[in-house]
Amino acid sequence: MKRIFILTFCCLCFGLFSLSKSQDKVNRGTMKYEVVQRKSATIPIKGRVIDTETLLPLRGASVSILGTPLGASSIEHGEYTLLAPSGSHSLRVKYSGYKTEEKTITVGENRDLVLNFALQREEVQQDPRNEKDIYFVAVEDLPEPVGGIIGIQGKVVYPEIARRAGIEGTVFVEVFIDEAGNVVQTFIVKGIGAGCDEAAIKAIQETKFIPGRQQGKPVKVRMAVPIRFRLGKQGAELNANVEKRSTLKVPTVFIAAGPMGLKRHISYPDEAVRNNVEGVVYIDARLNPEKKTVGVNLKQGLAFGIDYDVMRAVAAYKFFEDQEIPKPQADTTISIVIQFLLPKK
Repeated sequence: MKRIFILTFCCLCFGLFSLSKSQDKVNRGTMKYEVVQRKSATIPIKGRVIDTETLLPLRGASVSILGTPLGASSIEHGEYTLLAPSGSHSLRVKYSGYKTEEKTITVGENRDLVLNFALQREEVQQDPRNEKDIYFVAVEDLPEPVGGIIGIQGKVVYPEIARRAGIEGTVFVEVFIDEAGNVVQTFIVKGIGAGCDEAAIKAIQETKFIPGRQQGKPVKVRMAVPIRFRLGKQGAELNANVEKRSTLKVPTVFIAAGPMGLKRHISYPDEAVRNNVEGVVYIDARLNPEKKTVGVNLKQGLAFGIDYDVMRAVAAYKFFEDQEIPKPQADTTISIVIQFLLPKK
């Protein structure tokens, strides 16, 4: 009887000990979860910016959080991604030739948010009852830039960030030209981003046109002007990396422009590798005079986790500890170009 009592007592103690250990594991797991929760200081907001009438994506739209330095630019397919702290925020979207739009959103913890914007074109002020305010689309003689299209191309300044990122293509600009040959208003019909859209508009606005004519009289005309961006021998850094593809054994990240120390903090997401995604991400980091990050702006990305990883790395990077970066006298912007390449199959 005594032996049975002792055996029962031992079993009871062992059970209580096991229960205590299990509870300890649960507590540790909860603590770990809470730590992860606290570390997640920012939540990604994603979405698309499109034309409300045509439903076409708008590339190069500026998306910003009012009252903060946080912002991003829409990339291919009109997509954007930016990081926002928890709380209620007002987002503003601006795009040349379109009405600015604002929306309020509440950012919660551990939850990705999707917020889309459909922008309306700004109306060119004209009275359809007044012939003087009508812009013709088809006329006998279309306006011609003084010096020809080559004259406009000669005014184009290739953005440095686009040059480093290897961005090429054609920007189509809709131009409103009055009867005196002056550029009244411009819209981006199709852009390529990376500052090229703005550079194309600036070159056109600096151009004088020979007025369009209808029945021998000067008239107001609206027309599309293509501006080409070609690198030629430029973009050598990125091309040189591509040539190394045959020697790559694993998915590789190159810092084409920016602090080399960033490479230690950026990984090639498995999702991007599985989907064979490669290319270039370019991002702006705004620093204050203490070389601390006060804003991160994604200019062009690749999706599948790459943009998010890059933005987090840049936002967390300790620029103030990097001796290669000079201390600015005032707030300054650093352009960062990061290239993702997969091994050649």
